[in-house]
Amino acid sequence: MSQLDIPNRAAIITLYLTGSGWTQISTMLAVSPTGAQTLFKRVCARAGVPPHRDPHQLSLLLKHLDDSLRSGRPEQFPEGSAVANALRETALRDEAHQDQPHKRTIEEVEEAEGVRIPYSTGYKVLKTEEVVKRSAPRKICLDAENKEFRH
Repeated sequence: MSQLDIPNRAAIITLYLTGSGWTQISTMLAVSPTGAQTLFKRVCARAGVPPHRDPHQLSLLLKHLDDSLRSGRPEQFPEGSAVANALRETALRDEAHQDQPHKRTIEEVEEAEGVRIPYSTGYKVLKTEEVVKRSAPRKICLDAENKEFRH
């Protein structure tokens, strides 16, 4: 439901206040009836009005369509932070660093910066910075037929 854009939110509110039912709205806008009801209740709560079908509230409700920002855990090392920059620079420093695993790069930056970097967080930062590691070539296992052919 949080993925609805502003025009769809406005349509849900307008259609409901002008007499359409939740099932009809869900069919027209390809949203679930429960999701449309939940949106209407949230908008009414933000506007400070009871969730009743009152067409006179339309202009007031349309001013409160935006959802507040989600309150999640903030990023530990946001893009452009000292640790994120150190991870990127260390991973791309030279050919030897470009070939070493992410884990070793993360450990190296941990020692240099004096901060604990969980592997998953370090990996996410390197992935965001588009640091890609090459995988080492692997020896191909030959079956019996190909071993015979080789000799």
